Amino acid sequence: MPSIILVAGMHRSGTSALTRAINLAGVPLPSNLMPPSTTENADGFWESVDLMRIHDAMLQSLRSGWNDPREIPGDWFSGSAGADARRALTGWIEAEMRGKDTLLVKDPRVCRLLPLWQIVCGAMGIETYTVIPFRNPIEVARSLKARDGFAEMNSFFLWLRHVLDAERFSRGRARSFCSFDQLMNDGLGTVRRIASELRLTFPTPDAELGALLSEALKPGLRHHAVPHDEVTEACERIPPLLVTYRWLLDAAEGKTPPFETLDEVTYRMRMSEQTRGIAIAVPGASPPPTA
Repeated sequence: MPSIILVAGMHRSGTSALTRAINLAGVPLPSNLMPPSTTENADGFWESVDLMRIHDAMLQSLRSGWNDPREIPGDWFSGSAGADARRALTGWIEAEMRGKDTLLVKDPRVCRLLPLWQIVCGAMGIETYTVIPFRNPIEVARSLKARDGFAEMNSFFLWLRHVLDAERFSRGRARSFCSFDQLMNDGLGTVRRIASELRLTFPTPDAELGALLSEALKPGLRHHAVPHDEVTEACERIPPLLVTYRWLLDAAEGKTPPFETLDEVTYRMRMSEQTRGIAIAVPGASPPPTA
């Protein structure tokens, strides 16, 4: 069965580095990749320009955008309001999968749009695998402030939305969690663990892949590094941030933390949006279930 590996991670969380690492392990990327940027990712973003535009159009149809932390109503993914989005994604996948057995897809927007991918790929007979890379929210917030001028609290909500959606929508499916620290400290071991957890085989031999990763995962990829104690202290000011980050760390270490921990955070965010009257409105749509 053809397959797609989806890299579903928050912006500024090492998604480009991880995608390149898996690509070097032998998994092909889409065409028309976003060009490198000397101010952001000099080595490349490893994501499709065409797919990014399709995803942006989907979010714009919901009066949303990449920097919107609000929840997308669940009925949109499979309902009539999302029909154009499903057609657009189907067309892109058909073109990119032509002549391929597998494809590696990375775009942080996938976190919020994962159910759409699962519906479309299921209809096309394509198996999906999800890799969820994450980075501590303090470093992410500092990176977004430097690049986009975002306020810290806005970045925290955006981080929560992306990691919570990626986890909840991939629950019960083939998936693997990966921290930025794990990738940078042991690139080869991390890539091999991901393959094992997904029950996939990446074709590049270890000796060759190790050399390639040593070159690709350079220390200079990491900016805005924050000591662990400072991360914990900062996160303690915002309990949902701390419990979510700790949950992800446990998951990346192969533990099985309780889903109820993240479900509670998701519920509180949803209630906050509804109370403030800012929830995304789609005709005939209802929010997805808590669990």
